[in-house]
Amino acid sequence: MATDKFLSCDQQNISSAFYSPTWLRLRRNLTYNILHTLRIKSFACARKWALDALINRLKSHSSSYEYHHTKIREHIQHALYSLFAFICFGEKLEDKKIQDIKDLQRRLQLSFDEFKVLNLFPSLGKFVFHKRWEKLRQLRQDQEKLMVPLIKARKENRKLEEKEIVALCSEFFTGGIDTTSTTLEWIMASLVKHPHIQDKLFKEIKGVVSDGEVEIKDGDLRKMPYLRAVILESLRRHPPSHFLIPHTVTKNVVLGGFLVPKNSIVIFIVVETGRNPNVWENPMEFKPERFLNNGDFDISGTKEIKMMPFGVGKRMCPAYRLAMLHLKYFVANLVWHFNFNCFGEGVDLTEKHEFTAVMQNPLEVQIAPRLYVQ
Repeated sequence: MATDKFLSCDQQNISSAFYSPTWLRLRRNLTYNILHTLRIKSFACARKWALDALINRLKSHSSSYEYHHTKIREHIQHALYSLFAFICFGEKLEDKKIQDIKDLQRRLQLSFDEFKVLNLFPSLGKFVFHKRWEKLRQLRQDQEKLMVPLIKARKENRKLEEKEIVALCSEFFTGGIDTTSTTLEWIMASLVKHPHIQDKLFKEIKGVVSDGEVEIKDGDLRKMPYLRAVILESLRRHPPSHFLIPHTVTKNVVLGGFLVPKNSIVIFIVVETGRNPNVWENPMEFKPERFLNNGDFDISGTKEIKMMPFGVGKRMCPAYRLAMLHLKYFVANLVWHFNFNCFGEGVDLTEKHEFTAVMQNPLEVQIAPRLYVQ
């Protein structure tokens, strides 16, 4: 599509590139430099730094003596942008720079629906919808103005042009932050709506971590099966994206007796897969226990496809393990540090489509620090 080609620098990012040597190179570089197990471990200090910032922001809205309420979406997004900016640019950026990146990426994401019309008649659309094309160009220029200085600060040999790196950086922020922050808000909403689940999760954490510990570390997370079950149940019940990125069929395929012609565009409906009553008992119920009896549940869909929040196959999200780590890390530490309670009339689970499927009414909670966590 015309807008995708423009924003991806002629399809020079992972999500839009055709299956080709270019796509393989981009995906390999991402895996080796960021998603490799050793690289993920090396970012532990960055995760702790982002967590500390999140905890401090939440504490500023709470007290040991009384409950206060806050909308946690903004705090979660700030923490994730801090973390991903460190991973992307290799340094801890000041709050203002992080906020600038966040504001720019959000402006772009919230404008995607507005830009869709530009793909109907690309050549004609540049004249008919001139103002929208100018807005798109301005957003792209703003991205380059903001990110190129950060890219130049990295003294490494590079084979890509700076504008191509900007496209990759934007994809990294878009794919890694919005989906994760949306999922975190849905998870916390479910824990607030079902306090017995939050209590059960807290007891599991307390059984692994000693009183007074200030951080649930990566190694601790592997000892928490109920935490993993909570994450999986939220991804099933509230996937951040209801549809996968459209796929193009490269040859005629017969599927279930139906012919899918070459060059057809196929869209997978993620949300209906995870809520299929023929696969899941009482699919609209939030019940993490359904995953405890299946501790080796395959989120990648290699064995069978019961849900696919990260996609499946060759085009599956390459960072799904990193995403799962971030979800477990932040949920465990938030529940360890704070008790979250409902504020107002209750938790509204109505969905609203932006770039992802967010809560129509952002989660607003009462929070109180756990007194023994120093």
